[in-house]
Amino acid sequence: SIPFGIYGALTQLFIPWQPDLPQADLTNTSSYQTISQSWFGLSMLILIFFKGFKKRYVLPLILYLFIISIQGGARYRLVLPLIFLTSIYLSNHKLKWPTQRILIMAIALGVIFYPLKEIGANLQKGEGFKNVGQIVANSFKETAGGDNGDQTFLDQFAMTLTEIDRKGKTYYGATLYPVLVSPIPRSMWSQKPILNQWQDDISTTFRPFSTIGMIGTIYGESYANFGYIGIIFIPGILFYFLTRWYNKVKIISVKSVEFFFYLVIISCMLQVLRDGLLSLVVFPIINNMPLFLIFLLHNIFIKPQPIANNTKSGVLPN
Repeated sequence: SIPFGIYGALTQLFIPWQPDLPQADLTNTSSYQTISQSWFGLSMLILIFFKGFKKRYVLPLILYLFIISIQGGARYRLVLPLIFLTSIYLSNHKLKWPTQRILIMAIALGVIFYPLKEIGANLQKGEGFKNVGQIVANSFKETAGGDNGDQTFLDQFAMTLTEIDRKGKTYYGATLYPVLVSPIPRSMWSQKPILNQWQDDISTTFRPFSTIGMIGTIYGESYANFGYIGIIFIPGILFYFLTRWYNKVKIISVKSVEFFFYLVIISCMLQVLRDGLLSLVVFPIINNMPLFLIFLLHNIFIKPQPIANNTKSGVLPN
């Protein structure tokens, strides 16, 4: 996955010191190509998990994270790897909570998280870092007043419920249908449903959910499927099975592949809560495909060995 990741990054990402690299035309491009832009960073995460925090893996990852942070969008490509990296560190050191240093770094990341899109757009215009301070200050002022778009997730959830009621439609699980056909390239099926097809269905002129990236949260999608019963039972069932999985993996080696993929799932839960059940497939499997393939191929070709004792077991972070 490393060569694919290098190729994907060089042809799809904005790299300030290499402005003349030939860029791929991503118009109507299959996601099979576009997801490769993050494979290099994901490969470094795999190596860090199984080989440890060595400079030859950590330094390339830091370079990748810097590049991905200035793309002007898709901030999850920065945040989710950092959550996964933190989980590895805490597990290796048998810590349940982040250290003071990690918390300070998390606060610093939080300060620049909101204006990252604007900072990236500013850099891609060729204006460098000269306006970054002003961008951060404006964003902080906007965020402090509760006016940042990223703070309106509860408003978007409420609007989702309103439009579902206006449409009078119940999906009975059909919101997950696009996931089943997602492996089919759009070039082979031009009318293939988009992943958030249900949001497109309830969109209006004034509330274009699908086109501007409005979120419904896991509760909005649950309501779309089964109404109020869905809001109660779908998240409840999900977290019941996640708790059972937690109780299973918390006593096994921190270097086991099952422990590895549990951390992958947990690191993506922020997106699941924010965007809905579709994210259980979109993020751990599609956007983190090299990590998923490690888990899949291991379970196909390598028979799991029983654990003789728990002396090398890990402590999962809360």
